[in-house]
Amino acid sequence: MPRMLADIFMAFLHESINLKGILVSIGALPTKLVHSQARIDSQTMFTKILASLALMVAVSQTALAADWQYCLAPSYREHTIYFSAAFMTSTGLGSADSSFERKLNRAGLTHDSVQCPRADDENSIMAMFQYAISYNQKLGNKFVYVNWDPTS
Repeated sequence: MPRMLADIFMAFLHESINLKGILVSIGALPTKLVHSQARIDSQTMFTKILASLALMVAVSQTALAADWQYCLAPSYREHTIYFSAAFMTSTGLGSADSSFERKLNRAGLTHDSVQCPRADDENSIMAMFQYAISYNQKLGNKFVYVNWDPTS
């Protein structure tokens, strides 16, 4: 869909700056003058504007795609919470969960469900992380940091 919109916009842009010529009266007969330099300048200006807009959209899409996460997995029987450090990700939902679970299983750590909360920025994920720690401390759970690389 975005590609089709870009094609429509480019066609509109081309038609709007396509100078057919200017009629000027020299003496008794109107003469058609074509200003190719003005046309090139207009196309160059609009191309630069369009490129700037495309760059802004690409940068904003990149920023939107990046999420912050950390993973945790409780072991209710052992009153333990296994957790990772916070990390930035642009992968799909669920991939961090399964990767963290594989890490725990390889390490032989008994756990229940794995969760990887997400937030839009680092400050938000750290606030969520601090709340999880304080809540679980009230319940008497201990915390075990798992050295895990989410890209592995």
